[in-house]
Amino acid sequence: MTMHSHEGFSVAHGVIRDTVAKLRDGVSGVYRMLGQDDRVLYIGKAKDLKSRLRSYFGFKGVSERVRLFVRQITSIDLTITENETEALLLEARLIKELRPKYNVIMRDDKCYPYIAFSKHKYPRILHYREKREKNSSAVRYGPFLSTGMTKHIITAIKKAFQIRTCSDSFFVTRDRPCIEYEMQNCSAPCAKRISESDYSKSIAMAQKVLLGKSKEIQRELFDAMQKHSDNLDYESAILCRDRLQALRSMKECMAFQADVDSNVDFVSAYRRDYSYCIQILSFQGGMQYGSQPYFVDTVISDSHLDVLSMFFMQVCNELSSVVYVDLVTAPELEVINDALRKVLTRDVALMLPQSKEELRIMKMARCYAMEALNRRGHDSELGTELEEFSKFFGLGEIPERIEVYDNSHISGSHPYGVMVVCGKNGLNKREYRKFKIKTVTNGDDYSMMREVVSRRFKEISVTPDFILIDGGRGHLSAVRDEITKQGVPFACMAKGPRRISGTETFYLSDGRRESLDSQSKLMSLLCRLRDEAHRFAITSHRRSRDSKLRFLSSLHVIPGVGTTKGKAIIAYFGSLQALRSARVEEISKVPGISLRLAERISAYLKG
Repeated sequence: MTMHSHEGFSVAHGVIRDTVAKLRDGVSGVYRMLGQDDRVLYIGKAKDLKSRLRSYFGFKGVSERVRLFVRQITSIDLTITENETEALLLEARLIKELRPKYNVIMRDDKCYPYIAFSKHKYPRILHYREKREKNSSAVRYGPFLSTGMTKHIITAIKKAFQIRTCSDSFFVTRDRPCIEYEMQNCSAPCAKRISESDYSKSIAMAQKVLLGKSKEIQRELFDAMQKHSDNLDYESAILCRDRLQALRSMKECMAFQADVDSNVDFVSAYRRDYSYCIQILSFQGGMQYGSQPYFVDTVISDSHLDVLSMFFMQVCNELSSVVYVDLVTAPELEVINDALRKVLTRDVALMLPQSKEELRIMKMARCYAMEALNRRGHDSELGTELEEFSKFFGLGEIPERIEVYDNSHISGSHPYGVMVVCGKNGLNKREYRKFKIKTVTNGDDYSMMREVVSRRFKEISVTPDFILIDGGRGHLSAVRDEITKQGVPFACMAKGPRRISGTETFYLSDGRRESLDSQSKLMSLLCRLRDEAHRFAITSHRRSRDSKLRFLSSLHVIPGVGTTKGKAIIAYFGSLQALRSARVEEISKVPGISLRLAERISAYLKG
C-alpha cells in the first residue's frame, strides 16, 4: 500500500490521514517514509499501524519537529505482517539493507577512564583513558563513570596497600623515601623499605579488590587487626584499621562490581527530547569489562520499545548470552526474544532485572547513559562554537588544538606562566603546562610571556592550530616574532572597558583589531578559555607562594636559621624535598650556612 504526497505538509497530512482511516484496527506491519527520488528516510514497525501513524499525523499536538520532517515525505509504503514479531524482523532486515538516514545508531568513541598497574619490578598504580575498551589487549580495570571516581579509588587503594603512584623516572632517582611514605601512602620500594615479594603481595591484594573481591580482603585485614590487637601490637592494628577504612570508602565508587556469576550485559536507556542514549554494561565473572554507549536521534517521539527493539536487532551479534533490560514489559520483551531466536544461531536471552543487585546495576547503567547524553549535548554545542571560532579567526578548518596563555605574579614574586589546551572534545587538562619564570625578575609581564612562548616551542613538539593570549597590544608585540616563526596564527584578548566580560578586544596576528557580540556563543567560548587560563595561572602562583611559605616556616623552627638564611636555603634548593635529599656538604654551600649548621639542618629534617 502506497500513499503519495507532493505538496508539502498540509497535503501530505491530508492524504496520510485519509489512507490511515481506511486501515483496520490492530493490524501490525512496517512503514517506510520516503522522500524525493524515493529515498527512504525512516523505517518503523508497529503492533497497530493505524494507531501508530495517527499518533504521528493526528490533527492536534503535531510538533514543529514532526512538521519539518513530514515536509520531506513524498510517500509512505506500508507492509502488513501477521504479528509484531514478523514486523520487527522485517524492520530489522529493511534497516540493514536500506540504511535510512533517521534509523542510524551511532556508537560513542569517547575515551573512558581505567585503572592499571605498570609493568615494573615495583608496579605503580595509575589511571588512563582508552577508546573501544572491548577491543583492547591491555590489562586494566574499569571503565569508570568519571576521572574523579577513578582518582578516588586509586587514593583509597594507595592508602590501603601503600602502592606507589610516582613515575618511573622519579622512582629511579630516589634513595630516600618521599613524603608519601611519611603519610603512609607508599611503602617506599624506591628506598628498599619493603621487599619485592611483600610488595607483590600488596599488588595482588589491590588487584583482588579491583576484581570485585574486596570483602575477602576486608575479612583478612579485620582478622589481622584483631590478632595484632590481642598481641598488644597496636601500631600494626591501627595500620590494618586504616586500610579497612580506606577500602570501605571505595564502596560507592566500586559500582562496576556485580554479584553475578555468568557473563551478562545490562542495557538501559536515557532519553532527552528526541535523543536517546542506550548503554550496555558488560560483566564477566562479576567484573565490568566493557561500557559502550549508543546514540539514536529520532525524528518523532518513538517509544522506548520502538528504539530498544530496533537497537537489539542491529547489535544482537555483540550481546552476551544473558541480557538484562529495563524500560519494557515482559510481553514486549518476549516479542524481541522471539525475533532474536529467528535471526541468531546462538542463544541470547533478554530478561527483566529482578534481584536487588540486578536493579542496582541497571540504575548504574542508566546513570552512564545520562552522563553520555549530557556529554554529547555539550560536545555538539562546542562543535558549533569551534566552527564560529574558525570563521572569526580565518582558520579555514575547525581547530583541533587551541592553546591559551596567561601569567600570574605579585610584583614579580613567584611568577608563573601557564598554557591550557582546548580541542574538539573540550578542555584537555592532561596537556596543561605551567612554566616557572626563570629569566624575568622585575614583574615585566611582556617579557614573561615572551619567555613562556619561547620555552613552549622548545619543550613541546606538537604544533597548535591557534594560540590565544590573555593580553593586549603590548603582548602581541612581545610574542609576534617567536610565534610567527612557527607559522601559527594567534591573537591577544584584551580586557574591555571597566573589565566587563564580553567587551573584550581582539588583536590578531595580521594586524586587525576585532570585537564580538557580547552575547554570542563564540564570545562565551573565548571568555571561558581565558578564564580557565587565568584560574590555572592563579592556582599555580598560589601553590608556589604557599609552598615557599611552608618551606620557610619549617626552617624557622631550626635553631640558627632565621628569615635571611631560610630564604637563602629556599633560593638554593627550591623545595623541601630537595633539601631533605641533600648531603651535609651540599647544604653547607648555601651562603651563610656553616658546616655545623648544615649538620643541624640535616639531622632535623631526617630525624
